[in-house]
Amino acid sequence: MRLIIVAGGQEFAVEVGDREPVLEIKKRIEQFLGCPVSGQTLSICGWELVDGLDLEDYPIVTAGTKIDLTVKPPPVAFNHRGKIQITVKFSCRHLNIEVDKTETVRSLKEKIHIMDGTPIKRLSLFHSGVELEDDFRNLRMSHRRGS
Repeated sequence: MRLIIVAGGQEFAVEVGDREPVLEIKKRIEQFLGCPVSGQTLSICGWELVDGLDLEDYPIVTAGTKIDLTVKPPPVAFNHRGKIQITVKFSCRHLNIEVDKTETVRSLKEKIHIMDGTPIKRLSLFHSGVELEDDFRNLRMSHRRGS
């Protein structure tokens, strides 16, 4: 049967069997979106789907059912060298980058370009809905990005 996974305002379809374990669906989502199974929560109408159960254990799940996917963001990792882990969120994947706390947004865009191939001119980085200027330096304050 075909289910619709809803994540962050976007939807994608996944083909599953009635006896497919919830955990297997999460593994497929990890392969597709790159978000770890441990950080995923699948739910329907506020009810969490339990990893140890199969889809047939949920009579509410039928072909075309929309399942909400919630992903916990990875913890921000600080270290003694003045580096910070930043997760760049694209519409369908995440990119983890280690940067120096004093780097500018422009240098972060250059790293994204090198790692992902996205042209720098097409990159816009946001924090809390506000676009960051290229000369912005305080990456520690804006540790989550959307592009």
